[in-house]
Amino acid sequence: MDVDLYSPRTLGPREAEVLAWLETERPAVIEVTDVADAVGISREYARTLVSRLERKNWLQRLTRGRYEPLLGASGGWPAPDPWAALDGWVRPYYVSFASAAYEWGLTPDRPGEVQVATVTGAALPLSMAEAGVRLVRLRRFTLEGSRERPLHGHGVRIATTERCLLDCATHPDLAGGALGLSRVLARAHESVDWARLARMAGELPRGVGAMRRIGALLEILDLEIPPPLLKAAAGLHRRPMSLDSLSGQASDGPVLARCDGGHEILPIGGR
Repeated sequence: MDVDLYSPRTLGPREAEVLAWLETERPAVIEVTDVADAVGISREYARTLVSRLERKNWLQRLTRGRYEPLLGASGGWPAPDPWAALDGWVRPYYVSFASAAYEWGLTPDRPGEVQVATVTGAALPLSMAEAGVRLVRLRRFTLEGSRERPLHGHGVRIATTERCLLDCATHPDLAGGALGLSRVLARAHESVDWARLARMAGELPRGVGAMRRIGALLEILDLEIPPPLLKAAAGLHRRPMSLDSLSGQASDGPVLARCDGGHEILPIGGR
């Protein structure tokens, strides 16, 4: 959005009514119907006012029909806000990996970009790229284990703790590797619904491998391996896997002898 630094933003009488409402209520995102209801005008006239306010840099269009207010303190410059950019995005998505772990308080390390799982072929809108959103396109994408909740003043879909753990264990490179995943596990261990996690792991692509990696790290951390995890792992026959390997397979390195129902799993640096 281009803003003339030397041109003050102006307001007509009706536009000033809309801005007064915005300053009072401070909504993070608005639609034309919100303006119509707040000021008591028709939707057609509200659409005209919204268009004028956008041209005068009082509003910034996020997606079709949704706008972010740029109130007086902003000077007409929108601060990069990934949550505003995600609010109303029409593609199926959810925030996950280290970003979700940070939002749930499971790690003190906030990623430089907001990591967003989405469908293959999803294009990254310019507004989202500029706001610091990173798309992780999954070939077999599903919304299982995610839900919409208010986040930083916006409605955003985010992975539950259980889905976040499975995603981080499936893609350890997006969670700070095995060490980063260990930090998340240590904080989440007491609050996770392990029965739900084990059930979800059996339904998700690469979920079984993620569950094995989680079990191995719990063993290394000397934390109890919950019974649902042990039960789900019983009888599985898998080759050894590296805790930090994207391929999920390894053939050398030190071996953790007891995990995954007795099957060997290579710990950190197994490759």
